[in-house]
Amino acid sequence: MISRIRQRSVDALGIWRTPLLYGAATAFVFWCVWYFTKIPCTPHNAAAGLCNPGWLARFINAEILALAVGAGIAIGSVKGGYDYYMLKNMINQEREDRLKKEQELRDLIAELRDELREARSSAEDYRQRLDEERRQADEERRQDIAARRRFEEERRQAEAEERRLSAEERRQTLAIQQAMLDTIVRLAERRNGNGNGTHSSD
Repeated sequence: MISRIRQRSVDALGIWRTPLLYGAATAFVFWCVWYFTKIPCTPHNAAAGLCNPGWLARFINAEILALAVGAGIAIGSVKGGYDYYMLKNMINQEREDRLKKEQELRDLIAELRDELREARSSAEDYRQRLDEERRQADEERRQDIAARRRFEEERRQAEAEERRLSAEERRQTLAIQQAMLDTIVRLAERRNGNGNGTHSSD
């Protein structure tokens, strides 16, 4: 509580210090003008009521005190009001600038969040596309491997079939050659047999 009052007093003194100095300077100027321009307090003037012959009256009187203090208060109030207005205007301007900057910062943060969201979405789409391409590549690789295996199996079957056909062809060729050879041998034996029979009848 006391610290808060002290802080407010310090703040008020900071605001009103210059206006108080202006008011005091104005009061002093008024007093100087009165002091150096007043009529001399002679017995004749005192008898006429134009001055007070008292010791303090040589330096000040109620009228000039009221005028000087009033002028000082007026100048201090004007200066204080002006300073307070300018301070308040400056505070309001700073508040508006701060609010504007905060709004710009919020807009920038929102824009960055949108860009980040778009970047994440693009990255997710790119990752999904890469995954899909990877799956397609794996599927194509599996299909290539399966096709290669089928090709190898078909090639082995074709080679085996070719070997079987070649073996069958050789066997048939050998069989044909053997049959022809047997036929030639029989013909030769028959011819020889016929020749031997003719010789015997002669």
